Amino acid sequence: MRLSSNYFSQLLLLLGCMLLGTGVFTLLGALAAPLFGFSFDDVLYGNTAQNVDMMYYLLIVQNVGMFLLPVFVTLRLMRLQPASYLGFSKGTSLVVVGYVVLLSLVIQPLCSFSAMLNGQLQMPEWVVQMENSATALTEQLLLTPYWEYLLLNILVVAAIPAFVEELFFRGFLQSLLQRWIKKPHLAIVLTAFVFSAFHLQFLSFLPRFILGALLGYLFYWSGSLWLPIVSHFVNNLLGVCAYFYIAHKGIPFNIEEVDAALQGNGYAVALSVIVSGWLVLRIKNIVSKKSEPIE
Repeated sequence: MRLSSNYFSQLLLLLGCMLLGTGVFTLLGALAAPLFGFSFDDVLYGNTAQNVDMMYYLLIVQNVGMFLLPVFVTLRLMRLQPASYLGFSKGTSLVVVGYVVLLSLVIQPLCSFSAMLNGQLQMPEWVVQMENSATALTEQLLLTPYWEYLLLNILVVAAIPAFVEELFFRGFLQSLLQRWIKKPHLAIVLTAFVFSAFHLQFLSFLPRFILGALLGYLFYWSGSLWLPIVSHFVNNLLGVCAYFYIAHKGIPFNIEEVDAALQGNGYAVALSVIVSGWLVLRIKNIVSKKSEPIE
């Protein structure tokens, strides 16, 4: 059987390329450590978190090593065209892009409410500690009052992850699962689950799962990867700009108070559900007429 028709082999090939890419780019990160005043062991044991510049570098090589190169190497070995397979060849209209941007904004209260529900679950202590560490790293990167770091965060924290993660999860993984199991809705749900679990932030698993499902349906309905990339970017950009505004204005930052403000307004959540639902249907009706199903 040819590899291009053996979906399980394709998945194994992708995982193998991910492991190889992760190893190579971890090594590249370690080799670059002396440029930032660290040793090889500092990178391996995660002792570089106090150096923001090193964190930026590691984020970039991590995204390239874990998501970007594995997909393109896998497609190359399968002799498939990346542009058509991943959904880059199909464009979209500015009207639809505008709807997607608006949807990405108005769905935020719903996501915050789902985060509150997620937070009601009792998690093991190691999960809480891991979440606190991730939050501390996020604040260290994003709580900056300097414009040059805002621009860097827009690129490294918002744009690059939006592009490479959508390329990996929606463009490749969801497409592969959809072709394999022949059930697009199940493929979307499974991909959203893997997408959320992959971030290893289980206290925010539910809102990220909702976001992943939304991104999956945008891709499924339109056949264009650009729509989930735009939505993902807007979602990331909101966080980057919110942190920058707080730091730039010198506002005392308390993530619990911010979350409580977003979650506590029932009218905002209800309005978010209604408007988001209308926008989803509007986008679906426009793009479904022009898209072709994945075969």
